[in-house]
Amino acid sequence: MKDNQTSNAVALLYNDAAEQTILGTAISYGGMYVETMLQSLSAMMFYQPQHKAVFNIIADLDAKGMKVDFSSVGVEYAKTSEGSANPIYITSLLDSASTSTFKLSLQEVVEKNKCRRIREICLKYSDTKAMTERSADEIAQALTEEIKQLGDNPNTSITSFADALDEVKEAIKGNQEGKGNKGLLTGFRHIDERGGFFPSDLVVVAAESSQGKTSFAMDIAVNIAKDGVPVAVYTMEMRKAQLSTRVLAQETNINSRLIMGERLNSEEVERINETIARLRNLPVYFDESSTTSINNIYFSIRTLARRMGVKMVVVDYLQILSTNQKVANLEAFYGEVTRWLKNLAKDLNICIVLLSQLSRGYDTAEPSLSRLRGSGQINEAADMTFLIYRPEYYGKHYTGEFAMTDPKGTALIECAKGRNVGTYSFVCGFDAEHTHFYDIENLPRLNLEEL
Repeated sequence: MKDNQTSNAVALLYNDAAEQTILGTAISYGGMYVETMLQSLSAMMFYQPQHKAVFNIIADLDAKGMKVDFSSVGVEYAKTSEGSANPIYITSLLDSASTSTFKLSLQEVVEKNKCRRIREICLKYSDTKAMTERSADEIAQALTEEIKQLGDNPNTSITSFADALDEVKEAIKGNQEGKGNKGLLTGFRHIDERGGFFPSDLVVVAAESSQGKTSFAMDIAVNIAKDGVPVAVYTMEMRKAQLSTRVLAQETNINSRLIMGERLNSEEVERINETIARLRNLPVYFDESSTTSINNIYFSIRTLARRMGVKMVVVDYLQILSTNQKVANLEAFYGEVTRWLKNLAKDLNICIVLLSQLSRGYDTAEPSLSRLRGSGQINEAADMTFLIYRPEYYGKHYTGEFAMTDPKGTALIECAKGRNVGTYSFVCGFDAEHTHFYDIENLPRLNLEEL
């Protein structure tokens, strides 16, 4: 009778379905779900031995930079004692995959693990020998202390203020010696004077359609790559050949439509060949197979950061990511993606540039943070948010401090949020024929007769 009671009590202290959901989701969707699982749990938090084995396999694959999926996990699981006894178990885990209940399952496994640990601690101190060697007060104090420690995070990395100051001191020393981290230089002096784009930053570039988000991001990516810094580009709207053609158009002053669809004269062909020879070794990377979902992009970024030393990533663009997967709540999805990308930038010490749409339908065409489509959480996660505005496109003029600047062939770049650099605005040049943003020192003045 006592054995049955013990067995029933233990059965209440684990949730088999929750463990299966976590592992099945990580295997099925990879990327951020693997990352979240590894950050939240350890193998010992799982009750079933086969689940501990699967968790360790996923952790090992991720540590080696290998893709976590049904094939890779299945191969490794078959090598274990649990796998040899039930080789098709991984298949059954896939049936339990659920992104909607993934977080709840994580919480459930953490909670059940704490309950089991409390039970183990209580059983330890209820042992007859232990109770005769200590007083009741000593046992109560030790029991309480051990239970309190269950709330500690074993994966945390605690450092002191002195450690932080030592890091600042090293940065100052590096600056004095000319070795300091100056950030990634974008080619736009107003940004670069404030340090450029820094590693670990999430930079959001937002604008309405047809304002040049992709072109602006590509101009910066190419400028950074010209300094020898590896860059990765993920775009859901354009093929790599189309993006490369845009770069060629900017560098050769030949319209991209002509490059791709017209017969060129010998001088144009020679100019293009010379430019290709000059640019072909730029460290710019594409992974078109990964743009089907944010999870694939997430994993690919990790891979390129490790293999190619990528220091900046462009993701074009946030809202279109939701069209490739089922999303019940767009606002929550956008917020979750931006937080994941921010955490990824911090973890890999790289800069991630995320492009985002602005909502239309406002009384003014001028951009604002309130128009970030889908979620205010986007701006909350960002270190810097840039808004692009080309009044020429709307047949309008600039207002405010740039009211006397000619809108023809120019664009306003507003840093509407700068976590470490403050807010500011500047006007740059824009070549519509070659979809190219560029730095200008002297702003073109507006002809008063046009007002």
